[in-house]
Amino acid sequence: MSAEPRRARTRTPVDLARQVAFDALCRVADEDAYLNLALARLRDERGISGRDAAF
Repeated sequence: MSAEPRRARTRTPVDLARQVAFDALCRVADEDAYLNLALARLRDERGISGRDAAF
């Protein structure tokens, strides 16, 4: 065992585009939503534009 104290884990921030994609997939799984419609709605609601919106 190491004598050094354990460092607290820090969460790495998730970028907004990835979070929107994940949330859209959750809507597909949970609500039987269509991915293209869920993704477009979330993208617009959360203000994703430019390069992050290009898919």
